[in-house]
Amino acid sequence: PLLATVGDAEIRVSHYEGRLALLEENELPKGADGRPLDMAMPAGKADFLTTMIHKELMVAKATQLGYADEPRIANAHDDEKKSISVSRA
Repeated sequence: PLLATVGDAEIRVSHYEGRLALLEENELPKGADGRPLDMAMPAGKADFLTTMIHKELMVAKATQLGYADEPRIANAHDDEKKSISVSRA
């Protein structure tokens, strides 16, 4: 199932779950109290999905501005894609 579309990128449940599984506890979204959110609860799920959407927006903006081919940006995005691919429409 599709969770979000950002430009030509689709974030699917499988991608969301795969990215979440790769995170260490200290990388999880945090609540107002600074503690990791419970990723089984709607607030934790929504926060993590928002983070994924923001990353795709940054990739789209970097591409739009012509930075996507710069080695530092390209390598970071390639690493992200290799870990678990975002579907491209």
